[in-house]
Amino acid sequence: MYRSKLAELQEKQKCGKGKCQLTLNFAARPNQEDKDPKTVKYSHSSVKHKELTTGLLDMISEAMLPLSFPDSVGFKEFMQLADPRYDVPSRRTLTRLLTNSLQILKTSVADHIRECTKSYPMYHEVHATVDLWSSRVMEPILGIR
Repeated sequence: MYRSKLAELQEKQKCGKGKCQLTLNFAARPNQEDKDPKTVKYSHSSVKHKELTTGLLDMISEAMLPLSFPDSVGFKEFMQLADPRYDVPSRRTLTRLLTNSLQILKTSVADHIRECTKSYPMYHEVHATVDLWSSRVMEPILGIR
């Protein structure tokens, strides 16, 4: 098939001394600007994408949903209706973002404890009591004293 097309092109071209200059034209790829603005995805570094991802993480943590929830077909279809420009992050990306947030929180708590021990030099140790229970509607409650 390729050779027959090439032969057709060579016949159409004027060839001198057995050499031909072929011109190939390719259809231009549509730019992001040429597409419908409703279908152009948000950049992962854009403010809107970060806001939506933060909101998604908040929803998952507040409702105690599994991290695989955004991978479900139903959620992806819902997001296409809600905001088709949002590219829903994968479970792995959400796990990485939550792990990074947890590290920041751990560092903040450790810094706060260090500040407390510096403020009260007579206390060299910090003791904490932790209690975990749930309300009548099965909402988890963590008490630290």
